Amino acid sequence: MDSLTDSPATLAMQTAVGKLVVISGPSGAGKTTLLKRLYANCTRPLKASVSATTRPPRPGEVDGIDYHFLSREEFARRREAGEFLECFEVYQRGDWYGTLKSEVAPSLAAGKWVVLEIDVQGTLAVLQHYPDAVTIFVRPGGGPARTRFGRPISISGRQRRRRPCGA
Repeated sequence: MDSLTDSPATLAMQTAVGKLVVISGPSGAGKTTLLKRLYANCTRPLKASVSATTRPPRPGEVDGIDYHFLSREEFARRREAGEFLECFEVYQRGDWYGTLKSEVAPSLAAGKWVVLEIDVQGTLAVLQHYPDAVTIFVRPGGGPARTRFGRPISISGRQRRRRPCGA
């Protein structure tokens, strides 16, 4: 049986405490396509985590659905208060992205499988807190789509330059 669609009895046992699922990979690798299929076909109680950002909303984006749009000051306050599971400044342009602990912990405690769509550096930070997380790396151009982050992962080409939360 597929590990994400086991029998109802197995599902009940395994979801007493939820599981963290981290989808990562470079931009354009197909993470969103993979997630659409996962949400459409998975019988697990999945919850998509909504990331926080300091960038302004794009046309059609809704606060709390697409992202939690925070001012730079509010993001910094929450970062300094330790409210982020992971967060980084992306491309050194002053825009920050991160996963709030409040998006993850309550749902895990309720037995849900929480899905994060983040980049590799964020995944490595998350694994410091949740070493048993299910990690899926989506590689552009086909080939095997997953790996367990047991060894260092490198991305050639458009590697993002980022500054971690504590920096």
